[in-house]
Amino acid sequence: MNCRPQFSLLCVLLAVSSCHTPLTYAAHCSRPLAHWKSPSDGYGDLSHNDVVIGRNGELSWNGIPISRKEFDSFLAIVPTLDPQPDLILMFDPDLDCKSVIELRNLVDKKLDCQGLRRCGEGDGDWRGNTHISHIPSVEAQAEMQNFADEAVERAQR
Repeated sequence: MNCRPQFSLLCVLLAVSSCHTPLTYAAHCSRPLAHWKSPSDGYGDLSHNDVVIGRNGELSWNGIPISRKEFDSFLAIVPTLDPQPDLILMFDPDLDCKSVIELRNLVDKKLDCQGLRRCGEGDGDWRGNTHISHIPSVEAQAEMQNFADEAVERAQR
C-alpha cells in the first residue's frame, strides 16, 4: 500500500491551516468607537490635530514624525488647552488591530472622548461639516507651535 499521496495531502493541509491572515485595520477593525466622530461629522472647530499611524506603528502629529513618548506627552497636554482641539486618528490600512485598539483606548481615556466628543477617526474629508464655534486662544496656539517646533528640531538631529 502506497501512503505517499495521503501523507502529501496531510502536509499540504497542515501547511494551509497553520497560515493565517493577520488582523489588519482595513480588514477587521476599521470601525471607530461609537462615540467618536467620522469625516462626515467634520471638525468641531478650526482647532484640531491630525495623527497618522503608519503600517509599523510610526506616528506623525500634524505631519511631523514623533516618538511614542512624545505622543504620550502630547496627549497629556491636549486636555489642558482651552479650547481643547479635536484629535483625528488616521490608521494605515495594514496596521495590526492590536495596535489600533491599544491607541484608540489610550486616546479615548486620556482625552475623555466619550464625554467631550473631541476624538475622531478616518482619513476622509473632515472639512465638510466644519463649524467655527471659537478660535483657539493665542496661548494654546503658541504652546502647540512650540511642541511642533521642538519635534521638528528632534527629527532634524
